[in-house]
Amino acid sequence: MAKIGPSTGTKGERMLFRWFRRLPMARANDRLVSGTPDLTFMNRGVLYAMFVDGRFWHDPRFAALRYRPHHRTDWVAKAKTNRRRDRRIDRRLLKEGTVVIRIWDECFSGKARSEKTKSRITKVLLKAKPGQKWTLSKERTRRL
Repeated sequence: MAKIGPSTGTKGERMLFRWFRRLPMARANDRLVSGTPDLTFMNRGVLYAMFVDGRFWHDPRFAALRYRPHHRTDWVAKAKTNRRRDRRIDRRLLKEGTVVIRIWDECFSGKARSEKTKSRITKVLLKAKPGQKWTLSKERTRRL
């Protein structure tokens, strides 16, 4: 697993940056922000951090179904570790007053779903207040 390394430039990340690159101070993979979000930008003094999470790396249920028994425990543990790290990063960003938006990569599959995702993200950006966390999955949008 150590040889694989972090993935950047996935389809979801590219679409997200293409849609929102005109926002004030939009930056891709900003290393100055905790957790290196896939997209960050400022609006009215509030920092917005967007993450695109893949089921492969962040969902232990997916890992449990996907692999043969002798590899399953390793991948499930890896996904759980990633989720714990995500929660730790979210807490740190929320404490700083950042709006955190996590989007599952499945939201970008297919043109119709991608357009719907874009409109859902836009609605979240209009509603979001400093220190809030939002999650977009295939089925729904939730404020946590």
